[in-house]
Amino acid sequence: MSRGSAVRRASALLRCCHPAPVAAVTILSGLIAYAVGHHTSGVFLVAGVIGTSQLAVGWANDAIDADRDRAVRRADKPLALEWPQGRPWVATAALLASLAMITLAVVATRPLAAGAAVAGLVSAQLYNWPLKGTVFSIVPYLVSFAAIPTFIIAAVPASPPGHLVVAAACFGGAAHLLNAVPDLAMDDATGVRGLPQRLGASRARAGGAILTGLAVFALL
Repeated sequence: MSRGSAVRRASALLRCCHPAPVAAVTILSGLIAYAVGHHTSGVFLVAGVIGTSQLAVGWANDAIDADRDRAVRRADKPLALEWPQGRPWVATAALLASLAMITLAVVATRPLAAGAAVAGLVSAQLYNWPLKGTVFSIVPYLVSFAAIPTFIIAAVPASPPGHLVVAAACFGGAAHLLNAVPDLAMDDATGVRGLPQRLGASRARAGGAILTGLAVFALL
């Protein structure tokens, strides 16, 4: 393999993990960790656990959806057009990131924190398959978003406040409904029939707005 080819594959692999959301969630989690009382080592631990979890979910998403993405020729998905033979590499990366995240959480954090982190990862992967195309597609978002503050605060250690966990869950549900709206036509073409697709654009937006309002209410 030439050096140029290796660089292109590495670049494609990186883009398959959805790097912008991975970076945003990881950095935000680190900032929350600092705000709730973690020392420097704790902040890096939180960032490591959340970051590897996000990598695992992003890579698994692209590996599982490769055939659907290829069917609609999604230019933003490397496995669809640019790197169709890369699916085994992406699936392996997802597995390794999952194992790394679980190991780090179990070895370096307390049981409640580790349990929350693992539950969030498992929930997110259940969204990737098989819940994405069902009426229950919102459930993993509720669980996984709620798991983030639970993990961060339990790792201090401290008791996660219920209103914060509820707010995070509502924000997760809103994110699911609102993020799906731009891709509804593409999802329909590939047979994805999750909750947003069943609701349609207007009701998905309304549901997202309601959940956002509930999240703000919980925080206040």
